[in-house]
Amino acid sequence: SESSYSKSYSDDKQKASASYSLSTVQGIQQDMMQYGSVTGAFTVYEDFPTYTSGVYHHVSGSQLGGHAIKIFGWGTEDSEDYWLVANSWNDQWGDHGTFKIRRGVNECGIEGQVSAGTVAASVVV
Repeated sequence: SESSYSKSYSDDKQKASASYSLSTVQGIQQDMMQYGSVTGAFTVYEDFPTYTSGVYHHVSGSQLGGHAIKIFGWGTEDSEDYWLVANSWNDQWGDHGTFKIRRGVNECGIEGQVSAGTVAASVVV
């Protein structure tokens, strides 16, 4: 809960010193290995909200809109490369709030919408 968080807003405030786009699988992976998770977005289709497990790829349904996400890993399942992604809907959705989406084919535009940044060492308020 917020009452148990020990830092005040001003003491915890962070500011980006730079932001940049990442557009290749290798570039995204290299940035994640050096700095951690990256921010991304992808196009959501009607078959996505019912995802529960496995590696997602769009099969049917119309476009619903765009959705911002956090990519925090990658792997291979049953010979299919994937990104491991955190969704913001809740931890009851998908696989405990996460999902896997095909990697290396720009599935739903995900590899064309990745950004990252560096955090300034200190913030002057």
